[in-house]
Amino acid sequence: MTELIERLKAARGPNRILDKELAKHFDTYRTYGANGTVHGYPAYTSSIDRARMLIPAGHEFSIGDDLENNKGWAKIGDDVWDECMGDVVVAAATIELAICIAVLELELQEND
Repeated sequence: MTELIERLKAARGPNRILDKELAKHFDTYRTYGANGTVHGYPAYTSSIDRARMLIPAGHEFSIGDDLENNKGWAKIGDDVWDECMGDVVVAAATIELAICIAVLELELQEND
C-alpha cells in the first residue's frame, strides 16, 4: 500500500492506471456485460464524488484548494472540525488525489 501512496503523491493529475490499482485495493473493480469482457472501475483520481466513495463510513472529511501552492488538500478523521489526534491531512496535486492518499494513510494508521 505504501508504494501506491507514493505513486499517488507523485501523480500530477488524473491517472487511469492508478484508478485501476485503487479499485483493486478497495475491491471495487467490476466486470460488466454478459460476456464478462468489459471491465470497469471508478475514476477516483479525476472525480471528487468518486474519490469520496473511498472514505470509510463514520469518518468526516474536509477538502479544499491551496491556491497559493496550486495543490488540493483533504482532511479525514473522526471529527475534522476538532483538532483531535488521528486526523489525516494530505496535500497533493489535486483534491481527488489528496482524498485517495488520505484514505490510504488513514487505513495504514487504523491498522497499526
